[in-house]
Amino acid sequence: MKTRLGFVSNSSSSSFVVIANNIANNIDGFPTEIVLGEDGETEFGWEFTTHNDFYSKLNFAVLQTTYSDRDGKKWYDMIQSVLRSEGIEIIGNKMSDEYSLTANPDFIFSYIDHQSNAGEDANIEIFDDEDTLRRFLFSEDSCIEQGNDNV
Repeated sequence: MKTRLGFVSNSSSSSFVVIANNIANNIDGFPTEIVLGEDGETEFGWEFTTHNDFYSKLNFAVLQTTYSDRDGKKWYDMIQSVLRSEGIEIIGNKMSDEYSLTANPDFIFSYIDHQSNAGEDANIEIFDDEDTLRRFLFSEDSCIEQGNDNV
């Protein structure tokens, strides 16, 4: 019999977020204009990896907005508000799901695996408030932990 402690998922993927109590000391080093998907990870699936870079966390947060019909717009507006407060503007988006890729092959495939996305109320604590989102995005101590339970 197998006993599991801590985070458990009945999905083959098991991504979760870690939100630090601090933010980056030097936000001046961040870009002022961003095209989503050009930098960082855009596929959050089964790999065993950790993403603590700004671009991957931003891509993840924006992708989460696409999985929620109820809160997606509110969350996207929160992302823009937090970025603008730091002098950062989203000027484009190259992320796309598999269906939209046929319309524009220059776009970048992007997704969050099932049971790790907002469609199933997973990893949405990053949107608890603007301070939480700011700490998630700008702290190197915040991250997305990816993995799976097929080991």
